[in-house]
Amino acid sequence: MYKKILSILVAVAIIFSFSVSVSADKRSPNYYTDGFSASEKAVFERVREAVLACEPSVKITAVNETRAELIGRIGNALLFYDPYTWNLKNLRYTSSGNSVTIEFTYLKEYDDFVIMQGEIDTAVRGVLEDVAGQSILTKLRYIHDFVVQNSEYDLEDELSGTPYYPLLGGSAKCDGYALAFQMLCQNAGIPCVTAISYPDSEAAAEYNIGHAWNKIKVGNNWYNIDCCLDDTTLPGGVYCYDYYMLSDNEMGSIHKEWDDPFVSEPAASNTLNGFYEVKKLTASTVSGARALIRQQIDDSDMPAASVEIPDIGVMEDFIRLVKSDGVKAFGLGGESYEAYVNPERRVVHIIITD
Repeated sequence: MYKKILSILVAVAIIFSFSVSVSADKRSPNYYTDGFSASEKAVFERVREAVLACEPSVKITAVNETRAELIGRIGNALLFYDPYTWNLKNLRYTSSGNSVTIEFTYLKEYDDFVIMQGEIDTAVRGVLEDVAGQSILTKLRYIHDFVVQNSEYDLEDELSGTPYYPLLGGSAKCDGYALAFQMLCQNAGIPCVTAISYPDSEAAAEYNIGHAWNKIKVGNNWYNIDCCLDDTTLPGGVYCYDYYMLSDNEMGSIHKEWDDPFVSEPAASNTLNGFYEVKKLTASTVSGARALIRQQIDDSDMPAASVEIPDIGVMEDFIRLVKSDGVKAFGLGGESYEAYVNPERRVVHIIITD
């Protein structure tokens, strides 16, 4: 996510790209605007309508002395967290007396935007038709797999930070993955928000590197899902679930949340629904890890398996065993394999290649 996260407390351009939507009743990023008062929501909706109509500017009157904070909250909601205002490229505002004029620039002209949004709407309906009537957890996994499979990581294309390519096939960067996932979840009735991090190191600041992923709510609990980091290239179409349904503490260092001055992201504290825990693919010993790998390959048509090994020492012993014994470590046929290790999540993926 090559985006410089800037406060909108001063009249500067914000260089972000994000996205628009599907059905009218889904066109509001509820979580981050729940704290707005009735009058603030009215201002927000007017600004949002202007963005969805690709208006060059909007003038707001009767804005009180807190206007800078209000415009900042509205700007952040539209630029960072709303999957339906994806055509908004940047904005700036100027004030005069009790009025504020907000000027916008866009990725696409209005006519092109309308056509592309229609394509997005059709794609969303198609995905959700495939899981109509299924449980929330089934829908979540299907949506995750669709976004991962339908996208290829790329930082260059101007639309890679929007939901367009992840839904229609093409290149995407982290915010594109996150906004497409959010759009699908919201239209499936699953509470979902985009979360943002912005590392505070000098290198990150120099290159404007941040990261975006999602938080979803199942029952009374929020969880993290990162489709971008799960889009790891594994042979044979093997899906990765290293960053799926995790608590905040289980996520990696790149997921340090940005201290947005205007919103607070929902806390995710439940540690019981990670993919590998639910599927009972967690091992505490080397022999246990070997058994899980063998069991998965025996029970599946795909020559691949994954195991989570929380203890770093056990994981290192397991990797040494695999390096020394290869496929024989699992008592399997074939002679060659590929191993992929996520040391941060303590997950090992084994793919038998011959």
